[in-house]
Amino acid sequence: MKNWIRICLAAMCCAIACQVAAQVSRGHPLPTPGAVLSGVNNVAKHALVIGNGSYTQPAYRLKNPANDAELMAQSLRKLGFSVRKELNLGRADMLRVVTEFSAAVPEGGTAFVFYAGHGMQIGGTNYLIPVDMAVTSEQTVPMRSVAMSMVMDRLAAARSSVNILVFDACRNNPFQPASNAKYRSLGSLGLANIKAPRGTLVAYSTSPNQLAPDGSGVHSLYAKTLAAALVEPGVTLVDTFTRVGESVRKLSYDDQIPWFSTSMAGDYYFVPPQGTVVVAGQSPQRIKSGGGDVASRGTPQLNLGGHWYGQLNEREWSEVDWEIAQRVKHLTADELPQLEHQAKGGSVVAQTTLGLAWREGIHKADSGRGLITRYGANNGKSVFWLKRAASVGFAVAQVELAEMYYMGHGVQRDKAKARALVIQAAQSRYPRAQLDNIQMRIEEGIATPQEMMDALGSAMRATSLPSGAPLSSR
Repeated sequence: MKNWIRICLAAMCCAIACQVAAQVSRGHPLPTPGAVLSGVNNVAKHALVIGNGSYTQPAYRLKNPANDAELMAQSLRKLGFSVRKELNLGRADMLRVVTEFSAAVPEGGTAFVFYAGHGMQIGGTNYLIPVDMAVTSEQTVPMRSVAMSMVMDRLAAARSSVNILVFDACRNNPFQPASNAKYRSLGSLGLANIKAPRGTLVAYSTSPNQLAPDGSGVHSLYAKTLAAALVEPGVTLVDTFTRVGESVRKLSYDDQIPWFSTSMAGDYYFVPPQGTVVVAGQSPQRIKSGGGDVASRGTPQLNLGGHWYGQLNEREWSEVDWEIAQRVKHLTADELPQLEHQAKGGSVVAQTTLGLAWREGIHKADSGRGLITRYGANNGKSVFWLKRAASVGFAVAQVELAEMYYMGHGVQRDKAKARALVIQAAQSRYPRAQLDNIQMRIEEGIATPQEMMDALGSAMRATSLPSGAPLSSR
């Protein structure tokens, strides 16, 4: 390419990086929960909200479950739920409260259970951890904790028509050692996959076998996002949890991928659309579901618009770019097992980070005067992970892979593949893709002045926000 093009584009990218580095933040939170309702839901609604954070052993205490429980209780009350909120329960109290709640739900009603606190899986079975459980060994967990299946069985035996169970409990297994050896059993992290009983939706704050953080603020990311989404009018139950999943993935840069399983064959609304009435004792309107099989859902992967990155603007893409660059820069070899675990779980950011790290070299050496040299590159692994992310339409990976094909870096040079990947990525409004696209068209002698102006405009939009617009925050 001509030197002046490279210089111009390098200057643009530098400006973008400087602007983002100075003001980087994450995603856009959902609106604050409101009380705007439409339609009518006359179903008796009962909720049990439990927050376990004050564990007897200081090392396992959590600061957010009590806050999350109160936030969820507020949203549920706005929806007309009779809410029973319980904090810091021991095992005997957890068993008693679940039993009493299940017995109290009226026939045809809606039951909602939210749990925030420690949860773990042992041998594929999920357990909720009471605050008085002594952390001794995995063998004692079944006797000293509350099996998630018990909670589900109690609700399944109740007279309610609709049951919703939400577990923001995938924080960590206290019995995992703190050393690097913890990565040897990553398959047992978080909570195990389950199927929802008839008429039930079960949701996790992150996907099976993955971990979710307690949250750096006063609430966990999942609880904050769900509490806001629940009160949005005219949204079905399934769409609510789908939207929550996409929002959390965006706000966490794909570090946290919520998951849910539902056996509900029809639509159900907390806040029905105008003119719709939900009547107690009647099942949601049924639709054909191919035999009524349980549907397990993370975040549906149907098309680009269904991904959290499908609707990013130029500025948000630059934030994602900056975040990935920082992760690659600071990555150390001992972090690879956890990163690979996230990548295998479907995180496109983890996949792209791995692809770039393997391309540059995963080991670091100080060559003096503050200069860091990387070594241990593996082009095969780099291409493998970049292809994984590119195959589901993640524009950053598509452009990185396209540039490798264009330059013949680690792969056989193939301009046609490079061109196709760049065109796909440019459709996502990713500034780097649009700049690469115009570069290629200039080289081919087919770029128009308007196309060059459009590419420049995209780069400039990535460096600024409209006057008065807030920067995104996690």
